[in-house]
Amino acid sequence: MYFKFLLVCLLSLMVSGCASSKSSSLNSELKVQTVQLKRQLDEKEAEIVSLKQEISSLNRLVSQFEDGNYQEETDDNFIEYEPYQQKPKKKSSTAAQAKKKSLKTQAIVRVNVDHKTIQTALRNAGYYEGGIDGKIGRQSKQAIHAFQKDHDLKVDGIIGQKTWTELKVYLD
Repeated sequence: MYFKFLLVCLLSLMVSGCASSKSSSLNSELKVQTVQLKRQLDEKEAEIVSLKQEISSLNRLVSQFEDGNYQEETDDNFIEYEPYQQKPKKKSSTAAQAKKKSLKTQAIVRVNVDHKTIQTALRNAGYYEGGIDGKIGRQSKQAIHAFQKDHDLKVDGIIGQKTWTELKVYLD
């Protein structure tokens, strides 16, 4: 009788020990799956941000096409096409100059990023010492060229996708 009682106690201890190890194992598996799902979620969120930037870039190209300034993107450079030009309507000289300046800046920045953000990233990277005013002037252009040269990018002075990918690291 004593032997049976001892055997029952021993078996019950073994069964309860196995249940707790199974529970611990299940908890570990759930933690691993949770970490994997969080990583996948982060990757998808990064993909969404990238797609939003691409959509903005495409919207800008559509706008340029509608304005008669169509430019096709190939990697970090653009191929410009000369569309049929109708005679432009007369504009006031200040409005025409503002549009011309705007087009020059668009020719330099080909990603949907605020110019102040670009200047901040260039400053953080150690290439720009001017004021953060959102104007892409001589100092900003020189900083872009130097940054591209030092990072083995095509030195064209254009903030395209490749240049921005390297540069945005300095915003953190």
